Amino acid sequence: MSNANINRSSDVFGSIYHSLYNHYSSYLSDSYIKMFIEDEVDPSKVELFDSSTVSLFVEVFKGAGRNSLDGKKKGGLKVHAKMPLSGFVPDFISLTEAACNDKIFLGQLSPCLGTVYVFDKGYVNYTLWGQWTKEGVFYVTRLNDNAKYEVLSGQPNHISQYANGGIISDQLIGLKNKEDTLRARLIIYKDPVSGKVLKFISNMFDHQPYTIIQLYKHRWDIEVLCGPNQQDKLTKSITHFSTSPP
Repeated sequence: MSNANINRSSDVFGSIYHSLYNHYSSYLSDSYIKMFIEDEVDPSKVELFDSSTVSLFVEVFKGAGRNSLDGKKKGGLKVHAKMPLSGFVPDFISLTEAACNDKIFLGQLSPCLGTVYVFDKGYVNYTLWGQWTKEGVFYVTRLNDNAKYEVLSGQPNHISQYANGGIISDQLIGLKNKEDTLRARLIIYKDPVSGKVLKFISNMFDHQPYTIIQLYKHRWDIEVLCGPNQQDKLTKSITHFSTSPP
């Protein structure tokens, strides 16, 4: 079998996968999601993506992560998967070396007009986000802790409005990127269950803030497919990341 796989193009597996996906895609949609985003966004226009590392022998693939004390590094593959919010399986998969930075994956996408892409903090590319905004492509993600920005407009809410959980502020900011400044929307939210403060950024300037928060909450749907023990993470996110208005 190993010899057969060496001599067989991997394209055949991709062709089989996409044939099956196209055949069963109508059975994969889930209408319940629509109720969570208040009919502001069509779930079929929302795409989630994430990555997961698969460990392999270091002799086969370049090592991932920092050097350990013994000088050894684990080798592996990184699986980048994109999945529609209205479905249950990925519609695009890319395999790279484990050491490949997540943001490289952004350049492999062919974004569609009106589509909302939801992803975590690993996919940072201000230049590309600015290009998406000009092209009518939307994104929702979390703000990195070390991000530099200035507030362009908007004031924080009074503490009485979010003391027990809720939106702390909904502001227009300028993200610093060398000589350029990216205009984005920053929503700071306090979770009513855990008390944790979360920062979301997006270019969806005309949508309700809770719609953006709910979109990111559903990013966890792809975690079930990407990486070990992700079902536990999903359960925790549902328990500790309540986004219903107080």
